Amino acid sequence: MKLFFALFILGLANMALAADVEEDRKAFKIPQSAPVNLIDETQTIRVKNEVPVQEEVQVPSLFITGLFGTLDTTFLQVASHGKTVDYPFSKTLPLVTLQFTDYFNKGPGRWGLSGSVGYSYSEYSGNQKTALHILPAYLAATYRADWKFSQIVIPYGMLGPMLMSYFQRGLDEYNTSQATVIGAGTLGLAFNLNRLGLSKARQDSEIIIQYQRLFAPVKESANWNGNVIQAGGTMAF
Repeated sequence: MKLFFALFILGLANMALAADVEEDRKAFKIPQSAPVNLIDETQTIRVKNEVPVQEEVQVPSLFITGLFGTLDTTFLQVASHGKTVDYPFSKTLPLVTLQFTDYFNKGPGRWGLSGSVGYSYSEYSGNQKTALHILPAYLAATYRADWKFSQIVIPYGMLGPMLMSYFQRGLDEYNTSQATVIGAGTLGLAFNLNRLGLSKARQDSEIIIQYQRLFAPVKESANWNGNVIQAGGTMAF
């Protein structure tokens, strides 16, 4: 009888304890934290210079390009101190160009401004030997069809005015310089060497192929209509 009574008391105690535990479990809640942005978190929390799990892709905005190629234009007549020299441009002229392009936005398809300056040198032997220095300076609005980060071949286009300056040198009476404004449209292809796996540099590097069409009013003393074909390389920052 005493054993039965002890077991009955022990059972009541267990039931009471179970009820208390259930009440405590209902009252206990696990707080939920706000969603975590892994990119922002890894930029603000670094433990012993630990490499972050995710890093934001850095999109370059400044492109510096060196180009080499040919200038194929039509006709130029230069007059100085009563001396006139005709340049029929029967052969293409060498042309080297330094080009800077700055893009404003980082989204797919990018708009920007491009500026460049070129230099061409050639010699002529007519009635009098002369040298002709041509310096085209170009300012253009540009669009780059860079639609995704893995894109290897990126087309681009430019359109704007060009200041065509030229200097004639020879005997003193032949020395003169003049300038005229024309228009130019440009189409190009950029091949990204980093995305091809050919460059491990931190800055993007590209191979450039570029075609430029010069258009200008035809005058009796000059016809600058022609083509520029160039290739070169770009560093992006």
